[in-house]
This record gives sequence, C-alpha cells and structure tokens, in this order.
Amino acid sequence: MTLHSKYLRLVVLVLGFGLVWLFYKHNQGPMGARLSENEPEVPRVAGAPKSFEDLPEKDRTALSVLKSIYTASIDVYGKVVDEEGNTVTGAQVEYSLNDKYFKDGTKGQTVSASDGSFRIQGNGASVWLRVQREGYFWMQDKSEGSIPANKATSAASPALFVLKKMGKPASLIYNELITRRIPHDGTPIGLDLRTDRPVDPERAPIQVQVWVIDAKPQQYTDYRWKAELRVPGGGWLVREDELMFEAPEEGYEEVLHVSMPSSDPNERWRSGIGSTDYFIKLGDGTYARGVLHLSTEPERALISLESWWNESGERNLQAGANWFGKAQ
Repeated sequence: MTLHSKYLRLVVLVLGFGLVWLFYKHNQGPMGARLSENEPEVPRVAGAPKSFEDLPEKDRTALSVLKSIYTASIDVYGKVVDEEGNTVTGAQVEYSLNDKYFKDGTKGQTVSASDGSFRIQGNGASVWLRVQREGYFWMQDKSEGSIPANKATSAASPALFVLKKMGKPASLIYNELITRRIPHDGTPIGLDLRTDRPVDPERAPIQVQVWVIDAKPQQYTDYRWKAELRVPGGGWLVREDELMFEAPEEGYEEVLHVSMPSSDPNERWRSGIGSTDYFIKLGDGTYARGVLHLSTEPERALISLESWWNESGERNLQAGANWFGKAQ
C-alpha cells in the first residue's frame, strides 16, 4: 500500500467518524434525508439543523469533502500477464468500487482482451480488483490489489496483475495427520505419509521425539522444551515459495532440531513450531512437501503434518488449484 493510499484512507476514516458524530449529535435520520408526508415527525433537539444548509460551515465542508472522495472519477487501465511477462487472454477480472460509506461497493466483472488488457470506469475513492484464470495460479499481492481514484494509468502504462502459469500436475498422495496428544517425555513416535495415525517409529520414514522438561501442570508459564524430527537417509528443507513445486535434490537436513529455553534475552519464547512449509526428502529417494505444526503444553504435545507425496521418485510436487486459483 502506498503512502498516498494510506493517507487517503486515514482522511476518509476521520471524515466518516465526523459524519457519524453529526448523525447522533443532531438526533435525526440519515444526513440529508427528508420525511415523507406519511412518516411521523421525528422529535428534534431544540436548535438542531434541519438541512444540510443549516449545518455549521466546517461540517458542510467536511461532508462536501467526503462526498467528493466517494464520487471521484475512476478510469483504470489494467493488464494481465504471467510471471514471465506474457499476456494472459480471457482472464476473469472481478472488481468492487469503493463508492459507498459503510456499505458494500458496486461490483462488476470483465475479461482481459487478446493483449491481456482491460479497462474499468466508474466512481469511488478507489477500486479493488482480482484476476484469475483456469490453468493459472493466483499469486499473493500480485493477482489482486486496490487502486486509488487519482492513480494515473493509461493504455500505454497500465496497472499490471500477474498470474503464474501451471505446469503439469503430478499424481500425488495427499495425507493429513493430526495427533492431539503425543508423548512429551522423549518417547519416539513414527509418521508415515500413507496414514493419518502415528506408526511404529523403528520402521517409520519420519521419527519424532518431544521433551517438555520443567513445565508445571496447569501453569502456562515459560518452560524448557525441545524436539527432534528425523528423516533417516533424507531430511527437511524449508520451502520458501508456496508456488515452488520442484523439490531440490540437495540441501536437506536429516534432523530438524528445536530447543527452547525457559528464558533467553536473544529469543522470544514460544510453545511450538508454527505452521511451516517444508520439502521432505525421504530415505527411499522419494520427495514430498508438507506443512508441519508442532506445539507443546505442560501436560502434552501436539503435532500435525499435511503432506503431498510423489511416490514415483519424481521431484514434481504440483497438485493443482482450487476454484479460486490458489495452489493446493
């Protein structure tokens, strides 16, 4: 978000609160509303203004500014491209004009032309847009965004929206393991990407041990804990990009170590590993990707691992996308 758009939103918010304050102060219906002959007369505070013209000049100025913001002319030229800059034809463009206060704005949609271009015209403080197309992934902060009314765009210099073209999906085995209670005294458990339950750790492709050391029951103060997650003959590698689907061949660590002291001035205490995306290289030479979450409590530990595994040995871990275009 640009500094200008942040400033614009701040101005709108301040003026909006002013409008609400005026509404309650004068004890009347929506500002500027007139009662019909069949509607009962609303009791008014003595001396309260009866119309816009009767308001103090500073209030009339504030309302005029607010009205001008929400009725500003919008004329946005946009273009849809893929991550390599190639035009995307036939992309669905959904938009919402910010033309109403405290209400949903006017909505609409269009499609990108043969050169990826589109144009949106209307009125409002800004327009929010989102693009998507079958065969492409939606990209965070690149496939949607808000454009203020005063932002200059043109056919020669359009606002760009980017989609990532999908590769060929692989045949993956999906598994979701969620275990609410695992040993927290170092007793090992095993994980297998074929099942949603812990297995015999001696034969498991992934072995997990957790120690909660000096926690007191029912007392959620900082305590020492540690964990080791081992992939014998393979390892873990943080997946930095959610749209990266080809598993690297190298760079894996066989054991994922976590050690949390009860207090450390150089590190913020936490009770677990937040949801983290990993590539996983298994001991049999196959690859997977997974989202790992591990947490501890004084009386138990919890683990979840959502995984996509290519048992063929190929490094392609692309599954597909949902209706929204977000990678699965």
